[in-house]
Amino acid sequence: MSTRVGYAGGTQINPTYECIGDHTESIEITFDSQRISYDALLSLFWDSHWPTHKIHQRQYASLIFAHNPLQHDMAMRSKKNKEQLLGETIMTEILPATKFHEAEAYHQKYYLRRYPDIWNQLLTSLGSEQAIIASYEAAKLNGLCSQNPSLNSLKDTVNLLLRQI
Repeated sequence: MSTRVGYAGGTQINPTYECIGDHTESIEITFDSQRISYDALLSLFWDSHWPTHKIHQRQYASLIFAHNPLQHDMAMRSKKNKEQLLGETIMTEILPATKFHEAEAYHQKYYLRRYPDIWNQLLTSLGSEQAIIASYEAAKLNGLCSQNPSLNSLKDTVNLLLRQI
């Protein structure tokens, strides 16, 4: 439904990019389990990076923050399955969810911001930067922008999504 980037897992009261302390850069995903399962999200997580690589800075650690015992058990099971598939030890930690601190606005929808014409069109349609950050459409477009689409195909997608709002 939406995504936000930020910091989690640490003890600093108000982490920022310049002063992250012992937090880890994180993404918060709000999802509708009727549209995508937690297992499917875990699958995307494992496939989106190489989880056997040891990270030497807490800022970039591979972590899963489970919000309840069921998510924890599912994440542990998926980690074990991925380890068996890879034949390597996975370095990802699975921890209880902690307070999520939203990152500075300029970090939100990072890939989408690389297309200022599209960003401004969304700003006009949705009314505020915070509305863009919270929107399903912007989350979808940000993911699309990470794949470096042509501007024309991106504009077509934006127009289609904006008609659905």
